[in-house]
Amino acid sequence: MSGRLEAVRCEISAVKMGVAVSTAQTQQCVLRECHVRDAEVGIALFAGAAAELHGCELRGNGVGLSLCQGATATLQDCRVHHNTRSGLSVSARARAQITACEVCDNPQSIDGPGDVAADGGRTDPLRAMQ
Repeated sequence: MSGRLEAVRCEISAVKMGVAVSTAQTQQCVLRECHVRDAEVGIALFAGAAAELHGCELRGNGVGLSLCQGATATLQDCRVHHNTRSGLSVSARARAQITACEVCDNPQSIDGPGDVAADGGRTDPLRAMQ
């Protein structure tokens, strides 16, 4: 079974997990101009799930975006800031592509051994990328 979630201009706040997508099949999540705040994990992707975030803000969460078990995410023109643990957590076999985003003012902006490619925008402090 595969599915698609698309949310536009949503406010998701004060929940344990803001948005969680997990499936053995391809699951697509598209968020546009959404605000996810005050959650333990703002957005969590598992088991090969994929997400596109456009113009979104992830703030005040424990972790802004968590990618695990082969999940992938593309972020464009997003702000990931003032999360209490990290902005992006990318585990092994997971991948994040960030373009023209601000990932800042988090204790750790990007953590984990996964693959992160950044193009433009501001990421500070950016973890060492080879």
